[in-house]
Amino acid sequence: MLTGIVKFIMCAEIIFLIQNIEYVASASDILKQKGMFSELGEKWFDDDWMNFRRITVTDENGKPSEISSLKDFVEYRGGDTSLVVPKRTAGKKKTGKDSDE
Repeated sequence: MLTGIVKFIMCAEIIFLIQNIEYVASASDILKQKGMFSELGEKWFDDDWMNFRRITVTDENGKPSEISSLKDFVEYRGGDTSLVVPKRTAGKKKTGKDSDE
């Protein structure tokens, strides 16, 4: 049986994933603990969750933009971007006039 804190953490992760849908890989990856944060760890998950789309940087032309990708966030914080697990998505088969066949 799951303890209260474990249930809370799982709910928090689900809420985070819903709010930040671009981070969602596949449900099976998350259940297998192979999501985008699996190599980074909980510290990175918490930091990104609390700061998602709240950090603005200025590009070389002076234009401000929000950090909205995990890789950019980890780079901004000085972390190892090689630990970001790429999002694995299920490909959709093209049909009809949009098909490459």
